[in-house]
Order: sequence, then structure tokens, then C-alpha cells
Amino acid sequence: MPNFGIPALTLSRRTNFAARPPVLPRPRQATLRLFPGSKASASASYSTVADGAISRAPRIDRGGSKLFKSADQAVADLKAGSTILSSGFGLCGVAETLISAINRRGADNLHSLTAILNNAGIASRGLSRLIEANQVDRLVLSYLGNNKVVQQEYLSGEISIELTPQGTLAERLRAGGAGIPAFYTSTGALRKWVLGMGQYPTEEEVDPEIINAGKETITLVPGAAIFDSTESFGMIRGGHVDVSILGALQVSANGDLANYTIPGKVFKGMGGAMDLVSNPDHTKIVVTTSHTARDGSPKIVSQCGLPLTGANCVSTIITELCVFQVDRAKGELLLTELALGAEVEEVQVKTGTTFAVAEHLEIME
Repeated sequence: MPNFGIPALTLSRRTNFAARPPVLPRPRQATLRLFPGSKASASASYSTVADGAISRAPRIDRGGSKLFKSADQAVADLKAGSTILSSGFGLCGVAETLISAINRRGADNLHSLTAILNNAGIASRGLSRLIEANQVDRLVLSYLGNNKVVQQEYLSGEISIELTPQGTLAERLRAGGAGIPAFYTSTGALRKWVLGMGQYPTEEEVDPEIINAGKETITLVPGAAIFDSTESFGMIRGGHVDVSILGALQVSANGDLANYTIPGKVFKGMGGAMDLVSNPDHTKIVVTTSHTARDGSPKIVSQCGLPLTGANCVSTIITELCVFQVDRAKGELLLTELALGAEVEEVQVKTGTTFAVAEHLEIME
């Protein structure tokens, strides 16, 4: 459902968002109010500090130097309960030196932090070090990834997590930095993107800053363009991309997609998936997935039982056995291609919903 997003940079660590994707355990509340004496206009100043509360934000001297002699000096004014915004995608671009300096402050001195970031990295690397040291108790991110330590802390209630679709997270940051207090998004809720990726690099061509979504190093073809997340997600949400291809945990006969969590078992986060499927009338959504889950249960079902990434959005389903075309209006599947050696009967047994078979069934290439 479309709603309004509130930029992260305008908010304190005690804000409860009134309009956003589901907030997971232990949201913190505060009031949004004008400073005394200000007018309700575009030039008004805003505060998210609850009445009587002490601000935990460091004081900023706009005329002072932004250069510090050491990382320890740069984080010396951080206070317990502060909100920190961390760069990085996967293990690329992570502020390891500053994170180490925060970690050296210790949990007794610096704790109850809220961290805003794209993903949680891996165990004992990046922001995960602060989480493992009990210095962070709340995360705002789009993707948890393969960080089993943080996943377990969430499932056991040790840390609270607010999932925000990646494109919306990027827009919240951009809007907050521009002084925009709220914005409209159809996805309900950071990285640079590349148009024109080439082959994998040779040893001489490797650049650790040029990677794909799988964190693999890549090369750029002549004429390639690099742009930030707000532009990239604007392209996909605006319907300026022809095709979007995603994986799935479940996909239904009417094109519903679930691909980011299994409650109580798997907690990954949606990353940019909600943004990628947000305009299916202009961008064709293709799902590529194994036909069944590890336990043998069908992934293609009559109705998804897992939390949805997008509703009525998938047009084509490709598995190792076959290809289905989805009639999103009628909620029906049409089997159009079979893998070499596969039989319609096998597909029927492994599919959790009914489907029609094309008159001219083709062999998958």
C-alpha cells in the first residue's frame, strides 16, 4: 500500500514511524513538534526529542574544522543512545576505522546505539562488531544477509530491527539531508548502481570498488554509467526498466511474490526487492527459482503463506523444470516450456496449484 516515508536524518533514535513498513520488536516513541516560537511554515525547525528529554546528538560547530587527528577523536563526542549512519554495501565501502574507534569506547561507555545502514555485514566485521559487543540495540536496514549472529539476536529478542526497502531507505536519507520531512512512496518504506557491466576482471583489472549486487568484482563496458540509489530506484519505480528478475521463496498463481523472510526461521530482509516489483505494469517481473524448497514443498502455490514482497506483480516464473506465464488479471498459470527430460506429470506433482498447458509446449533453451 502506498504511504508516506519519513526521512531518517530528521529523526531521533526514539521515533516511532506512523507510516512505514512493519516495525519489528521494541519500537521507541517520541513526539514530533515545532520548537517553541516557530511558525508552521517551510522554514520552521523541527525536533523529535520528547519533552523533558536530553538530546543525545553531538553539538555541531558549523564553522569548525571537519578534520580530526584520529578516528578516536572523531567519535569522542558520541553519546550513549545516539544514532549512527554507516556507509557500505556488503563488505565494500565499510567505515572499519571509525567502527573500530567506536568499539574501543566499550559498551559501558557507549551503548544503546541505533545504527542506520544498508546491510549488517558478516560476523565480526563492520557494524556487526558493535552489535556483538552490545553497543547497538536497534538497526534500521534493508537487508540482513548472511549474518547469522545478528539474525539469531533478532530471533531471540536481543536486538530490534526496522526493515526498510532499499530504495526507500536511500530516499529517506536523501530527503532528510535536503530538509524534507516526509515523502510519498509506493513501496511502503545504499548503494551505487551500474548500467553497462562487463565481464569479470583479470587480476590487473580488479577494482574492489566496482562490484555487482552479489558483491563480485566486475568491469565496465565503454559508455557505462554509475549512479546513486535514489536515481536507480527512481528508474525502476518509474517503470523505466524493461525487466526485473528476482528469486523467490514462494510465488502464487496470481503473481504474488514472497522472497525475504520465513517467520521464526529465516530473516534476511527485502533489500531492494520491494522497489524492484513496485511497478509491474511497466516493468516485467520475472521470478527464477528452484521448483521446490529444500524440504520438497512446492514454491509455486495457490496462495503465498509467507509475508509478501509484492502483490500481483509476477508475470513469468522460470524453474529448473519449466516456464510458467502468469495471467495476473485472472490469477491463472500457463505452462509454456518444459526442460529437456521433464514431464508435465512431474511438474503437476511438484506444483502447489493448478495450471493450464499451452497448446504448443516448447522445450526450454
